[in-house]
Amino acid sequence: MNPLEHGANLDAEMFDPETLRRGATRFVQVKVFAQTLGMGIYLTAAASDARASLIFASLATCDLLLLIPYAIFAPRSLRAIILATYLSLAMTTLTITAGLFFAATFLHWGVLPYFFLLPLALLVLPRPQTPWVIAGFTTTAYLALLIAQSLLQGRAEIAATRWEPVPLVFHGIVLSSFGVAAYFTAHLTRSLQRERFFQRWLLDQAQARADAESIWHTVGQAITAPQDLEHTLTQVLSLINQKMRVPVSVVLLYDAPTDELYFAQVLPNTIPHDTPLRFKRTQGIAGWVVTHRQAQNIGDVLCDPRWNLQVDVGMPFPTRAVLAVPLLARDQVIGVIELLSPTPHAFTAESLQMLQWIAAPVTLAIQNAQLSHQVHAHLAGLNDLLDKVTRAKDEWEQTVDAIDAGIYLVDRMCRIVRVNRTLANWLGTTPHELVGQFCYQAIHHTEQPLAYCPHQTPSGSNARLEIEIESARLNRTLRFNGYMLHEPDGTISGSVNVLQDITAQKALQEQLIQSEKLTAIGRMAASLAHEINNPLQAIQGCLDLAQANPTNLEKQTRYLTLAKAEVDRLATMVQRMLDFYKPARGARMPVNVRTLLDEVLTLSSKRLQHARTHVTVEWSEEPPPLVGNANQLKQVFLNLILNATDAMPDGGDLHIHGRLVENAGNWIVVDFTDAGTGIAPEHLDKIFEPFYTTKTQGTGLGLGISHSIIASHGGRITVQSVVASGSTFTVWLPTT
Repeated sequence: MNPLEHGANLDAEMFDPETLRRGATRFVQVKVFAQTLGMGIYLTAAASDARASLIFASLATCDLLLLIPYAIFAPRSLRAIILATYLSLAMTTLTITAGLFFAATFLHWGVLPYFFLLPLALLVLPRPQTPWVIAGFTTTAYLALLIAQSLLQGRAEIAATRWEPVPLVFHGIVLSSFGVAAYFTAHLTRSLQRERFFQRWLLDQAQARADAESIWHTVGQAITAPQDLEHTLTQVLSLINQKMRVPVSVVLLYDAPTDELYFAQVLPNTIPHDTPLRFKRTQGIAGWVVTHRQAQNIGDVLCDPRWNLQVDVGMPFPTRAVLAVPLLARDQVIGVIELLSPTPHAFTAESLQMLQWIAAPVTLAIQNAQLSHQVHAHLAGLNDLLDKVTRAKDEWEQTVDAIDAGIYLVDRMCRIVRVNRTLANWLGTTPHELVGQFCYQAIHHTEQPLAYCPHQTPSGSNARLEIEIESARLNRTLRFNGYMLHEPDGTISGSVNVLQDITAQKALQEQLIQSEKLTAIGRMAASLAHEINNPLQAIQGCLDLAQANPTNLEKQTRYLTLAKAEVDRLATMVQRMLDFYKPARGARMPVNVRTLLDEVLTLSSKRLQHARTHVTVEWSEEPPPLVGNANQLKQVFLNLILNATDAMPDGGDLHIHGRLVENAGNWIVVDFTDAGTGIAPEHLDKIFEPFYTTKTQGTGLGLGISHSIIASHGGRITVQSVVASGSTFTVWLPTT
């Protein structure tokens, strides 16, 4: 669904503070250049007399001087920059009109500056309204000029000035050109703006789907892994809180016998133990969702009469916004998943859609955990049940036939003694016909016991055997559990075997694994593009240095050798990028960290020079060799150096300090200290996460890859930063 069809606010989305600042800067630069050029041309070629030249020059100078407060104050908000830009362009229109008036003619190049106002305005305000505002300025100014010349044409004091007669059709063409240009420019601007907004919306949707798939993956693991309900819900809610950035999430389950909802899990759990955790289905938003089976996005609960204040008891904040989605299992509602926020209207339609995507696998996970709990409860008393089976056949059949799993009892010779109706139905026969047959022949169509048979163990003393099997005979994926039975003297009397049908669970697990593979491929492609960029820069630096020294054969050889090494590094990089979180192990050998750092600085010298970055390197003492991957360590150093230059867009000092530290071992410690913009405190704990970045450009992979490389060497990276003062990244590498 296209979000633009629902009145999305394009200006709010497209004009962020950085965009406003860049647009204002371009506007000032272009206008200063054009105004200065136009003033020079006019005063030398078109001015009619000294008084006219003085008036025109004064207006043009005032127009330029107004750019100073414009550059300082306008980019602070969208409303301010719109007003300031239109005022500045109105002043420019007045200046052009005065110049045309004093030039005393229309039929020449002098009308063209009016059309220059349109692209100038679009530099800072690429909005569909902008061309029409400029057309209004120019049309008004042109008509005022026509009226002024008509009124003054016969006055004696300007008798010396003769205006060239211009046909009315020319004026009509000029005026209509303003409207035509505004129409086509506004249409093109709107199309481009809508396309850009729609692309951004698609990216947001893709990110939301990626987060949902990540949650699906965790939920899928919860579905396929045998674990209790509390652990399953804790896992799921923890990931939802992280991915959807909500402070509190709740799962309420419906108890049909009592017609009540109860808190199955709250994360984080701050509810006091003495707080009632149950309420009637007719109460609250959750009760309404269960009753009507409809999701709800409540922007402000204070305005909703269904809100149950009992939900707020023990919460770390008063709830204002609620997102609630029913957990549907076939035709039944088993509960509700709720997200709570202290901020009104905190949840969007996309949030609701994502939670609805998640609800289905969460329901499966809850059902699986409940089923697992039930099965474990059954199996806990299975030995007692099997003792009764030997004494009371009818009781055994009634109990075991009610279980939705294949259960059969065999003697020590693997002959079937008892079998439940579920397994008999799978085999298309009756329990009576299976009794007395060898289990491996009747169930698996083999002539010998299978390798996983409990009777094939060396001692036959295993109390339990669990394994997954693919049964061609039953056309199912089964979880096989074998329980050995013993006589009082310890000899084996037989075994009880349980076959649980997990075909659906395995299919879902394979689907989730395939989804994760596709996600990994996307990560790998982004990482490869990011990683290849750095060695390419290094190769370019070496070639530039080689060209800069055409007469120095020794330097050329050195730089070309380094370039070849980087080319070889590119050849091996793809394999290393296959596993982002755990880079592939390359050749480890003794390396000198100081030498590696010097090579990186040599390779990046041109980049540092262009970025006006002054680097100082200081070593407190000569570092000992350590065993590591030289290419990977150079990658880390290069990434930290380039990040430092990015943090200082106007240039600055980068200080690199190496030292040895004894702290629960011997460490080589290298500090990279820049004088850049710094990192806000709320970002510090996230900068090493993959795909997290505060830059307008970049994938957010560099620091994550560097963190993984250093961790694979047994070290760590730490960071200290002060906003507007700079940052220090510290690399710790063990020497032993």
